[in-house]
Amino acid sequence: VQRAQGRLLVSIGTETTRLQYGDRIYFESCIYSLRGGKNLSGYDRRRQLNLRGIFGVAYLPHQFSLQVDPTGPANYNRLIGKLRSGITDIFRQTLDSNAAALAGGFLIGETRDIPPEIYRLFRDSGTLHLLAVSGSNIALVILIFALILKGSPFRKWMQTLILLLIILIFSSLAYNQPSVVRAALMASLLIVGKFFQRRIDYNNIIAAAALIILLFRPGDLFDIGFQLSFAVAWGLIVLLPIVTRLLGDLLHRRYLKFIIWPIAISIIAQLISIPLTAYYFHRLPFISFAANLVIVPLVSLATVGEIVLLFLASLLPI
Repeated sequence: VQRAQGRLLVSIGTETTRLQYGDRIYFESCIYSLRGGKNLSGYDRRRQLNLRGIFGVAYLPHQFSLQVDPTGPANYNRLIGKLRSGITDIFRQTLDSNAAALAGGFLIGETRDIPPEIYRLFRDSGTLHLLAVSGSNIALVILIFALILKGSPFRKWMQTLILLLIILIFSSLAYNQPSVVRAALMASLLIVGKFFQRRIDYNNIIAAAALIILLFRPGDLFDIGFQLSFAVAWGLIVLLPIVTRLLGDLLHRRYLKFIIWPIAISIIAQLISIPLTAYYFHRLPFISFAANLVIVPLVSLATVGEIVLLFLASLLPI
């Protein structure tokens, strides 16, 4: 056995939801050099993987060619795993099997129990990203807990600390994926800024979040998830005020505000992501564009319901 540094790309020959982000796995395989070079648009996937510290690839015929390595009882990942299991257990006890599986996917990215046929529907409609934790999850969690704390007897500094702790826990539940870390940093800077009564500049906040991440992980600059996350977030910062001015009269009507706002956010996010999607994947997502307009607001509503369900189930288990 020889210890090695760096990352390894593992290619599994069959589609599976058995593995989760953060799993430790072990397997036997030869290690091959990365193939390829620049494609027709000039994108060099091998170079992009090299910049992320990946220099080798292992090919496995199916998911049964590997095993998940259990972590120790005092391991940080084991604690996070127990919290995730507690959340999914509540969903299983209160919802039917398919709804419980989707609830875990929407809230914490737990896709292990989602049936393959349902997983394919999300993949084929271009809405698979909804089964991965994103910045919108952070926003919904903060919004709900901020409303709860607003009526609490805690002082402002205590409310701020509780919200920062909730952000830290939720980011850990998502195994600190790039989109979640970006949203968590932005939300933390925003909360701290409001506590000190500073003027909020969202351009500075997103720039500071990117700088902090790149100081610790410079290779993330070349990560597709990092690029999409920050591009969409900055697009929303720039374009949402313009949309708000254009739709000012409609947004003043409360019943229309909760319909138009999610649709506007979904349209802007997709328009910003289309150039990067076309560049990296050689696809123009026409079907997913229409599907997301309908599904994203509904999933956001479902996620709010899931958070309320977890909160009530912890207070009133019966």
